Amino acid sequence: MKNVLIVDSQPLYSEALANLVIDVINTVDVQQLTSCAKVMELVRNQSIDLIILDVVIGDRDGMRLAKNILASGYQGKILFVSSKDYSSLSKAAYELGANGFLHKNRSKNTIKDAIISIVRGYSVFDLDHSQFSSSPALSKQEALVFHYLAQGYSNKRISEQLSLSAKTVSTYKTRILKKYHANSLIELLHTFAESENTKTFSIFL
Repeated sequence: MKNVLIVDSQPLYSEALANLVIDVINTVDVQQLTSCAKVMELVRNQSIDLIILDVVIGDRDGMRLAKNILASGYQGKILFVSSKDYSSLSKAAYELGANGFLHKNRSKNTIKDAIISIVRGYSVFDLDHSQFSSSPALSKQEALVFHYLAQGYSNKRISEQLSLSAKTVSTYKTRILKKYHANSLIELLHTFAESENTKTFSIFL
């Protein structure tokens, strides 16, 4: 019996995902939640094999929730299925330790295939594998900061989201730019925007 948790603030899409999971996993128990606090309580007290969540859950941040889930010792899989479609978000999810990132406009069969692949131990991302292998490695904290920077958050707002000082956020930003050999955030995001033109669906170990 596989235990799957879906965390999405859109009830219809959450139900649709639940049906897809039931279609592709023979013996499965699917739970649906929207409360981040309840998600953490469930993860700590039950064995969950796969968590499917969005980058944005109501007014909460899915990336931060995923970080907290992993920090709690969670050993299962994490798949982001998001309405936000940015290369930087997929990159951040990968660096964070998630097992996949797909856009919600992907076909039903594509999402089904992704769920099956992740359960079998593969990773599935809406980015060409070569983009990951050629990109510098970011720490989990750097990946989160990058995630917020890509959405236009100020250093102050990021510091509030991650409970860090604005100075620490600025340090992370400097490290990220240095790793990518970029002179500014605009230059870095432009590089990722260009990569959207060559984006492909990849499955890799």
